[in-house]
Amino acid sequence: MRGNKFSFKLLFILFVLQITFCHSQSDSLPKEKTKNTWKYDSQIDQRNSFITGPNNSNANLPIIGYTVGWIRNNRFRIGVGGYYAKSQGSKAYFIKYSPIVQNHSPNAVILYGKNGMSYLIQKNIQMFYITPSFEWIFFRSKWLELSIPVEVGVGYSKIILTDYFSGADIPIFSYKTGKILKGEDIFFPAMVGFSAMFNLTPDVGFQAGIGYRTILQEVGISENFDSWYYQVGLQLFPENIIANLKKDYRSWKLHRLKKKEAKRQRS
Repeated sequence: MRGNKFSFKLLFILFVLQITFCHSQSDSLPKEKTKNTWKYDSQIDQRNSFITGPNNSNANLPIIGYTVGWIRNNRFRIGVGGYYAKSQGSKAYFIKYSPIVQNHSPNAVILYGKNGMSYLIQKNIQMFYITPSFEWIFFRSKWLELSIPVEVGVGYSKIILTDYFSGADIPIFSYKTGKILKGEDIFFPAMVGFSAMFNLTPDVGFQAGIGYRTILQEVGISENFDSWYYQVGLQLFPENIIANLKKDYRSWKLHRLKKKEAKRQRS
């Protein structure tokens, strides 16, 4: 019964927390400092962020990526990462009726209310970006690692507006000029943050981080990409886990052989 409770708690932690896979690193400080040493590192990087929508509403923006790099003397990391994000606005919102919308989306449902005719719209956003990165690990001990990551890169964004009732695509346009705006564009993101990693075991760490993302160049209608991001989750070191599993398997196999030998000698 006690084992079942432990298994349930472990599953709960794995589902609630994000899991990051990282190239194995030493679980303690090196005994001797070696100058100009470089170590390969790779990670599956998961983050959560927000997008500010109409009426200052916030939509969640889960971001997943993969990053590779090299760590110098366990103090500096230089790398590059690729990221993908997709989000659907948590709240639909109204836009005023326009003949432009009607001409391009005749199936869009026109609503009639006190403020006149309107459409109920949902926004879908996709982002792809690549960022070279630099991370300064300013504190490192056996149990704790603190760092400041900085990233600057280039990306591609796509915004799709759809009618809430019919699912018809809605053109993005300016009410002032009457011109249709591009829903796709190139953007240049920059990010800076603070990260902490607690080494629970040589196989597992607990990682938490927070930072801010800003767009260096305005992306068409998507200037509201500026936002905070955060990370909370487990960091796993697959190489250490596999090595320990092999070690446990060899120990189990040796124990089994000794048990069989002892049984044979008794008989």
